[in-house]
Amino acid sequence: MSSIHHELLSTNQLAVLKKLRVFKKKAVLAGGTALSLQLAHRYSFDFDLFQDKIVSPHDLHLLNKILKIREIVFKSSDMLVVKLESDISFSLVYYWFKPLYPKIDAGYLHLFDYRDIALDKAETIGRRATWRDYFDLFYILQNTRFSIKDILAGAKIKFRNEFSQEQFLTQLTYFDDLGEFDLKFVKKKYRPDEIKKFLTNEVEKFTTKLILKQKQ
Repeated sequence: MSSIHHELLSTNQLAVLKKLRVFKKKAVLAGGTALSLQLAHRYSFDFDLFQDKIVSPHDLHLLNKILKIREIVFKSSDMLVVKLESDISFSLVYYWFKPLYPKIDAGYLHLFDYRDIALDKAETIGRRATWRDYFDLFYILQNTRFSIKDILAGAKIKFRNEFSQEQFLTQLTYFDDLGEFDLKFVKKKYRPDEIKKFLTNEVEKFTTKLILKQKQ
């Protein structure tokens, strides 16, 4: 992951990113946009910043100074979600888990490494998920060397007993409750059935190996 794909950002997104540089020392860009900047696999339109301190009134005051906020969607000591005048959504999240991989300096902000983002998405899929999360994990598993085995090992270290391997593997092949499948891909387009089949096969291969190992 040698280059950062700022070219995938719209003019409005890039303008917001530049203003968010005031958070560089205290917060890290996470989620789909941080992943897109590294993998260039799909377009992502929102910004999620994670920090290891609670969200304070000072944070909102600072955001009001640098961004044009249209609406405060949600506010608590754990999370602040706002909608900007440019129609971009922005979240500031209190995140207490330590990253397992070095953060990436992307100029205006630091990014979580794509492997840490994969772990976060694995934890999310075990509880609640969107089609974006499934696609992101599909893309990582198919196009990088980060495997289901790596995800499970990392998630156990990062989240400890807050992560359930069984629940994750079950949810990774359960697609009934998912809604919107429409994603904007950068290059190659992927069909939902193609993604579902790949994830199901990956889980089956992993569980088969696990069963065989336990029988030895």
